[in-house]
Amino acid sequence: MADIRKRNGAKGITYQVRYPSKASKSGYAYKTFLTKKEAREFHESGEAKNTGSARSGCGIVTVADGVEKWLEVCEKEGRDGRDPVTNFTLKGYQYRARIINSFSWEKSLQELTAPDIVEFRSWLLREYPRSMAHFVLSSFHSMILEMVFRGVLPHDVAARVSIRERSRYEEPVYHPLGERGDGFARGDRQAGQFEKPANSAHMGALPPDPLSRGRFRDAATGISRRR
Repeated sequence: MADIRKRNGAKGITYQVRYPSKASKSGYAYKTFLTKKEAREFHESGEAKNTGSARSGCGIVTVADGVEKWLEVCEKEGRDGRDPVTNFTLKGYQYRARIINSFSWEKSLQELTAPDIVEFRSWLLREYPRSMAHFVLSSFHSMILEMVFRGVLPHDVAARVSIRERSRYEEPVYHPLGERGDGFARGDRQAGQFEKPANSAHMGALPPDPLSRGRFRDAATGISRRR
């Protein structure tokens, strides 16, 4: 019979649902939620029973099990109705699979949530170049989708978790106006070469102050006097 357990770990307080599973050696499987409400809904909806049945039917429990099944499909069937991959492509997938399995997965495949995938992404970016991390995460997402199609997982837990192959710092900078903007910039620079400073020599002498007409300044005292 399924039950809900409160856990206090590195991620704070979580709620773990334990439910029967013939695929597990202990006879139970576990799924963790951030709130008690989510755990109760999973427990009461009967999804725990359905998930346990799906796991026992195909024997896929861990992430490594899912990766192994994904490789088998790529090699012998082809994913999503496509042809099987070539030997060259398969070797690349096997290399990525070893990277995926080398991560310390603390949960079973069915227990994974989006924060777990984000943590996996952070680990990839720390340990591998961005381009390789992009390809490994892409293959991992491909495996997750294959498990969803086969009924092993209820939904895509890796949705919207991705890595851009190229950093934005490596991309060229474009002017918002494209080539027109470059032309405007060149025109401004050329126009600046012909500009003259706005000084008195260019603008001409300023007109005399009207209040100073008919007056002169005494050179000795500096006092302005009327003529």
